[in-house]
Amino acid sequence: MKKWFLCIGLALFIGAFVGCKKESPTEPEIKYTIENYFPLAVGNEWIYRDISYDNLEDVTPYDTIIDTIIDTMVVVETYKLEGKDVFKMTEDSYSTHYVYYDGELRWYMDPPVVGDTFYFLLLKEPLEEGKSWWLFPWADTSDIYEIVSTEFTLNTPSGDFADCIKISSDMSEEHYFVLAPGVGLVKAYQRWSDGNWYEKVILEYDIK
Repeated sequence: MKKWFLCIGLALFIGAFVGCKKESPTEPEIKYTIENYFPLAVGNEWIYRDISYDNLEDVTPYDTIIDTIIDTMVVVETYKLEGKDVFKMTEDSYSTHYVYYDGELRWYMDPPVVGDTFYFLLLKEPLEEGKSWWLFPWADTSDIYEIVSTEFTLNTPSGDFADCIKISSDMSEEHYFVLAPGVGLVKAYQRWSDGNWYEKVILEYDIK
């Protein structure tokens, strides 16, 4: 009988010990979708610091200009076109238009119309390393965008961003931009063969 009670006691003790064991927390799975890496909704706002460097080699006397401005982008309106949501975004004194279109993010400089094929293809799913596409799919030749990393980490004045997508382009000597999950564009950089360069970095953001 004592052995029987001893076995019951050990079983209860082991059960209690196992039941109290803490499970290791699991990080939420990153959704590699365009909507997550370029979130668009009315009221979304991004504030950037834009820096441009120009060595003015063609100017006499030789001079260098470093220009810094604060740039604000806001989604101000949404409307429908052929059943797709079009998001109107203002940036300083001009507006552009973005469309989620069957696994693509299309950017129009003017309000799109039915059958409009003049657009820039900013993103194309699947968002995975090695994925590439033409920036101007309607042209005979075009610059190529390619995802070079889906685990990029970036430090900015607005904080650190992990699990970013870094996309490079053959548009110039060096050209890339970085998208953070749930935020969107956090950095863009372009450098030309003459040494001039441009950088855009996130300062603040408000995602609805």
